[in-house]
Amino acid sequence: MNNKISTITCQICGDTFTVAKPGSVLANHVYKCHNLSSEEYYISYINPNVSLKCPICNKPKKYRGILLGYSATCTDPKCIKEQLSQQAKSDEYQAKKRATNLERYGVEHHLQNKQIMQKQINTDLDRYGVSRPLQDKQFLKLANERRKNTVRSEEYKNKKVEIRDKYKATLIKKYGVDNTFAIPSVKERRLIAMAEKTKINNIDLQISKKLGEGSECVYMYYYDVYKDRAQKDGKNEYECRICSVNTDDPTTVVKSYSLASPELPIIGLAIKCDNAVGLKTTLQFMLQSRGKKLNTLSDDWFYTTVEEVEELYKLVTGQ
Repeated sequence: MNNKISTITCQICGDTFTVAKPGSVLANHVYKCHNLSSEEYYISYINPNVSLKCPICNKPKKYRGILLGYSATCTDPKCIKEQLSQQAKSDEYQAKKRATNLERYGVEHHLQNKQIMQKQINTDLDRYGVSRPLQDKQFLKLANERRKNTVRSEEYKNKKVEIRDKYKATLIKKYGVDNTFAIPSVKERRLIAMAEKTKINNIDLQISKKLGEGSECVYMYYYDVYKDRAQKDGKNEYECRICSVNTDDPTTVVKSYSLASPELPIIGLAIKCDNAVGLKTTLQFMLQSRGKKLNTLSDDWFYTTVEEVEELYKLVTGQ
């Protein structure tokens, strides 16, 4: 296959080259004629304001060539992953993503396009015999086994033992015991916690809407104050948290949140299923793709509604 012919001009002497590989030709030219490396030429004449340090770890960025310049980060995979994560969270990126989807598919998110959804359903039917992989019990069984049987490296195991031993040594040095629950002040707090737990058990917490069947549960809760504030501001969406639990009843877990809150949380939706972690991750990813994720310490909070989460669940399960 023939390479595309391109034209490039040297910024020092003005010589022009019309060739198939302009980057290589220009780099060779500036080295032979101007005694400069391609990197020196790039910094001096193409992009004088370029940042040479990784924004994550401050190490040198990777130079990719006279036309490509420098990568966004250094070569460390952790930095690359973090940079991509930050980019995906930016308002500019989300706005560009929505604009591209509108131009290509006529909707802000590709999963809102019925043709794409039908194509995805047809693919799943061909591969798994069901409209969604989460409907395949064998698929769910393998996913759960893989999660439970994750093999940790020896380095990870040794580090875990080292941390545990260091933790015990610190307890002995400070309190004379090697177990946190043997510390008198901790014992006292445990008694208080048990009393609070009794209060929790007496709380009557209702679930507004239930969907699905299974031994696990994905649930969504919010506070009335969040919903009321959104309505006063003329907004339909409000802060909601989407979590998972390995039982079919989330009320016990949600009750514990009331201890640190001035009002009772409201469980707007509870979805029973057989792979709560997988379903929760899928729903959160779809909401994040729509730009609904909140910038909080927890990754579980989103601007959404019960109706939207229910709609996404039906898309995922093909209902």
